[in-house]
Order: sequence, then C-alpha cells, then structure tokens
Amino acid sequence: MTGILGPTGCGKTSLLDILAGRKTTGKIRGTVLYAGAQPTQTFLRRQTGYVEQNNALLDNLTVHEMLMYTVELKSSWSTSMQAKRSSVERIMDGLKLQSCRDVKIGSVMHKGISGGQAKRVSIGIGLILQPKVLFMDEPTSGLDSYTARQVMDLVHGITTGSIAVCCTIHQPTAGTSDFRSPYFLISRTFDKIVFTLFLSTLYWGQGNHVTAASSSNIAGIIFMATVMLTSSALCYLPSMMLERPVFIREVNDGLYRPLAYLCTKLIQLSGSFGFYWLVLMCTSFVGTNIGYLVAAACPNFHIANAILPGVILSLLFFVGYLIKWDDIPSWWAWYGHINPMRYAFAALMRNEFDDQPNTQEFTSQAVLQYYSLTGTSKLGFVGYESLFIIVFFCLTWLSLTFLRHHSR
Repeated sequence: MTGILGPTGCGKTSLLDILAGRKTTGKIRGTVLYAGAQPTQTFLRRQTGYVEQNNALLDNLTVHEMLMYTVELKSSWSTSMQAKRSSVERIMDGLKLQSCRDVKIGSVMHKGISGGQAKRVSIGIGLILQPKVLFMDEPTSGLDSYTARQVMDLVHGITTGSIAVCCTIHQPTAGTSDFRSPYFLISRTFDKIVFTLFLSTLYWGQGNHVTAASSSNIAGIIFMATVMLTSSALCYLPSMMLERPVFIREVNDGLYRPLAYLCTKLIQLSGSFGFYWLVLMCTSFVGTNIGYLVAAACPNFHIANAILPGVILSLLFFVGYLIKWDDIPSWWAWYGHINPMRYAFAALMRNEFDDQPNTQEFTSQAVLQYYSLTGTSKLGFVGYESLFIIVFFCLTWLSLTFLRHHSR
C-alpha cells in the first residue's frame, strides 16, 4: 500500500487522477507506465479501480443491489450469472457488508446505511473486477476516528492479496491503515391524475355537439393537454441532476457510454392507440427530452431550476392559442417554427376538427382557419414534432458527452 500524504491543496488528488488517467484539466508532462508499458483507457478501466472521496451511490438501491448492478455492467457477456453472484458475495464477505445486505443506501433525506458502510460499498465497487491497482481518494474523509480505523484496516487487508493500493490521506488518525424510486414515480403520476379529474369534469360533454361557441372551449382543453405533457420536463430535471455524481463515476469506470445512459432514461413502458394518444406520447417525449437537455447543459441544479420554467413558459406563448399564429410579430415568427408544442397543438386541433360535420352556423374549416392551422395535415404536424424528439435527444447526448461540469 502506498500512501500519498500532504495538507489540503497540495495536489494529492491531482496526482492520483493523473496516475489513474482521469485528469481532465491542465497539461500533463511525462509518462505514466504500468509494468513498463503506457496503459490504454481500456487497460485502466479493466485493471484499475477508483474509489471517489465522496460516495457516488444510488440511494434507492440496497447494498446487494448496488453491487449486483455494478457487476452486471462491468462484467463481460460471457460471465455467468453464478460467477457474478459469487463475486458480489465474496466482496460483501470481505468488506463485512452482509449485516446491511438488504438495507437501502439512503441519502440525506432518507436514512440508510452508515457512513462507514457506504464507504465500504464504494470500495466494493472498485474491487468488482479484482483490479491490479486500487486508487482511493481520501477513504477516511468524513468519518470519525473509529470508523476511519475500521475502513483502513479493511484496506490493509486488501493489500495482503494481489492488489496494490494507492491512496491519499488527509490528517490520518493514529493507527489508521431495481431501480425503484417511489417518490419519483409519485411525482410523475400524481399531477396527471389530478389534471385528468379536473379537466374531464370541467370540459365534460364539450365535444359531443361542436358549435361555434364550444369550439373555443375545445381548443382550450387541447392547449391544456399540450401544456401538461410538456411540463413533464420539470419532473425529469431532478432525476438527472441528482444522479450526476453517479453518472460521472460510472462513465469514468467504463460501465457505459453517455448514449447508453440517455437511452435508459428515456425508455418507458408506454401503450398507445389512436392518433390522439400518439400525439400525447410524442409531446411527453419532447417534454422529457427538454428536461434532460437542460439538466445535462447546466452546471448545477440551481441554474437548471431557474432556466427550465422560463423555457417552458416561453414556448406556451407561441403555441397559437394565447395569440393566433398570424398575429405573432414577424420578428418572433422564427421562435414559433422551432416550438414543438405548436405542432402538437396543431395536430390535436386537426384531429378534432377535420371530421366534424358542418352546420349552418359552424364549419370546422372556419375554426382551423381562425387558428391558422390549414395547409398541413395532422400527420405532417406530428412528423414535425417527432423531429424535435431527435433534435433534443442529440443535443442532450452531445451535452453529456462533451460538456464537463466537473474538473479534476
């Protein structure tokens, strides 16, 4: 075991990051060699482990689930499930984690395992593939003297095997050597239930017999349906922002690429039938992608939380309901063309009024002309909206891949 000692700010973590190939800022001179050869990124990810100073763990998983989740991502396809389970059991036995096996990791808001146990879980993640070298950045940070001694005793035990340990120590004490989230699901479903009950009772029977007077009410509920689904961006913002430390650690560990992470965030069990549900589903995906784009592009939660509501509100004014499309000033027309909510509203309006029977006092074409929605079919409007799903997805992926909100 090699210890890197020194006061705060002397460069202990920077040296560790350089040795582990994780330094992202500044210029590095010289060469780092492993067994006389310059390592590749694949070698570093497979043959070295890295334990962050701050525990980057998923709070809604148990200790066993967290380790199984990591070994599933890190192991090759050819590794059997029995071998993966055996690896996790070996690590839990060695790090004395069996007593908290089925306890959720927890967070500041929800009590879970202790700080010492969380640090041992982080060490276990670094040991998943039995690396040749294990780097540890201040493994005793935030722990009391007794717990720090326990952790370093475990680290010392690791060095008795075939693993070399290199760690930084700040003010060492004497002798120190299922992806479930019910609160997230509630936030995504509760507001939908309330809005459904409210709007269905308020607009009950409005579409049975369409007249010139009721056409405005129908346009209103279509507008609200569009707004409600796009506002889902507000629900998805925290999920990516709060997971950022875990995302950074796992990408650096080579568990997955940013594109794979983004795809898993967007995959949902959705059923659809009929054109109406197709449009609503597309609008929901657009809102989700907007939320993830802002989360990926902003450096912290406070800035993202300030920007996203403004983005959503600005889109509402250019839907074509609060102010008709023909009445929007020419210098603002460009913003309407890049507004996905406008196309969702237009598609739903065409779907509602295209097949309405005409009467002496009412014609469906008059309503569509009033809102400037003629000339493009409802499928055409859906096609335009679908393009924004791809655009926002690509922008989010590029933000996750190239924007570095953390520097090492």
